[in-house]
Amino acid sequence: MTGRRPKFRWSDQQIIEALNRAIPYDGDEEVIRDLADFGAMQILARREGGRKPRTTSGRAGIRRILISIIFEGYGGFAGLLPPRLRKTPTAPPTVRKVWEILGQCGWKVSEATVLNDIKEIGSRNLRGA
Repeated sequence: MTGRRPKFRWSDQQIIEALNRAIPYDGDEEVIRDLADFGAMQILARREGGRKPRTTSGRAGIRRILISIIFEGYGGFAGLLPPRLRKTPTAPPTVRKVWEILGQCGWKVSEATVLNDIKEIGSRNLRGA
């Protein structure tokens, strides 16, 4: 969880309780009640969506597996990444070398994408620690 404050300061429970006792149903107040309901549902839905883990696309998953294999040196990737670069997976020379290897395999991604994938996998896992 980040240290920043939420955009809407009331908790989910406070929103629901306030809706249940806020405005009675009659005349123009029914319109106000509907607007309050709709706004509260929007806020609650956005929060719920923010709590769900993101799914990884197939290509991103395959790319991360390939990056792991490059660091481990299996198969045809043996010796392509020197041991000194394996010690610092997020260092610019390492990211550049992995990016070049991926380019040789036909992957057209940026160095920033490779760096994000390495961070997603975890430096500790790639170092073998």
